[in-house]
Amino acid sequence: MNNLIECQQVSYHYNSGKIKTPVLEALNLSISSGESIAILGQSGCGKSTLLNLLGGMSQPSKGEVHLNGTNLGQLSEDKITELRAQHLGFVYQFHHLLKDFSALDNVAMPLLIRGDDKQVALTSAGELLSKVGLQDRLDHRPAE
Repeated sequence: MNNLIECQQVSYHYNSGKIKTPVLEALNLSISSGESIAILGQSGCGKSTLLNLLGGMSQPSKGEVHLNGTNLGQLSEDKITELRAQHLGFVYQFHHLLKDFSALDNVAMPLLIRGDDKQVALTSAGELLSKVGLQDRLDHRPAE
């Protein structure tokens, strides 16, 4: 498998006036294409910060984040957005589903937004839902 995401000596800190608060220090991480991971930890330990760095929504204070072999620190915001749309998917603890759409439609939505053919998007969404054991709930709405 190829590394889809790679962090090399990534550090991140927040600046508040003269106070520098470290969140991540010298993190090395590799995530292979097709691999599913879970990021767990106490509140405030840097989980959301890490997700923002992995998705190119924030830049590290030090180190490099590579997506599909490309250093995100060398790309424009538009190019990072394009790469994120093509190669990444995040599942957050608190999901925000569209209440008037089925599970299948909610999962297909990002694929349609990036321009995938509707039938291809629906087929892919169905396969993803099956992988997580929701094949019997494709037509259910979030409240059902």
